Amino acid sequence: MKILTGLFAALVVATSAVAQIPDDIMSAIRSGDEAALQLALEAGANPNSVADGGATPLMYAASNPEPAMVLILLERGAELDAQDDIGDPAINWASYYGHARVIEVLLAAGADTSLVGHGNAREILMRRGHREGLELMLQHQASAPDRSANEVALERAVRDGDVDLIETLASQMDISTARDWAGRPVLQVAARANRPESIRALIAAGADVNDLDAIGFSALFEAARDAGGEAVTALIELGADTNHVASENALNLTPMHMAAIGGSEVCINQLAAASGDVNHQGVRQLTPMMWALYESQLDAIIALLELGADPDLEDADGNSVRSLAEQYQIEPLLERLADG
Repeated sequence: MKILTGLFAALVVATSAVAQIPDDIMSAIRSGDEAALQLALEAGANPNSVADGGATPLMYAASNPEPAMVLILLERGAELDAQDDIGDPAINWASYYGHARVIEVLLAAGADTSLVGHGNAREILMRRGHREGLELMLQHQASAPDRSANEVALERAVRDGDVDLIETLASQMDISTARDWAGRPVLQVAARANRPESIRALIAAGADVNDLDAIGFSALFEAARDAGGEAVTALIELGADTNHVASENALNLTPMHMAAIGGSEVCINQLAAASGDVNHQGVRQLTPMMWALYESQLDAIIALLELGADPDLEDADGNSVRSLAEQYQIEPLLERLADG
């Protein structure tokens, strides 16, 4: 069940300080009204006005799936690489949501993909699991890995659950070093595809169940994020670390954070049954339940509460799940918290 649409952005948009961005610009961006945005800018509205938290109109426009607003703002002098208070420019905002068409426009305009807020744009796309955007980024950066024909065939076999072909290829190559199209361990392909048979075949052939990618994600992170319950079961049975902490460029998240972000009650319960920590605090002290709140995943929040997650733990800004529910009057969550 969704609490709100896009609460991650709504927590910023709802602040009174957004008034620092002219109302006519924000209204146009929220409604997707291109003509209204053009009129506001023609009348002298500042395309580089800044809201609390350092967000600009271009960042809010980049949170929409279509690039029209972004193009209008850029034509009117919006600063392409302006960063919010955390360090994220507009391309990082677009990457967070996986808006490939917006990413394409920003890349064509010359956006700096190295700027770091919640990671850089490529790292954010990896963390969020946005394939189309990540493909664009790798192409733009000319950083797609060179792979052998066997690695390409192995990825296809893993995705299809073709155990016989996996075993044949394993006899011809070192499975432990095999990588997917983005340079990640091939075991992550099986996790994203929710293929327990491929997971078992790969590990039997020498893959490391806890092998990590460039942001410190193991296959278990990918399965938990994508609600791959069967893959989660297989990975845990084969020794996956349920409390591994990802790198700082992936916000020190854990598999439990990823299950909360993905909204999977099943994966949350699987991880907890295997001693997964429901209260781990990552970068800026964000817990799995806080991330579930930002992703509007009410069912995940309830599952975490039932497992003993603490709604009163505070993040680096002094916010808790309880205080945010009260501040934004999220009635279904307030009712659940009142029930104890």
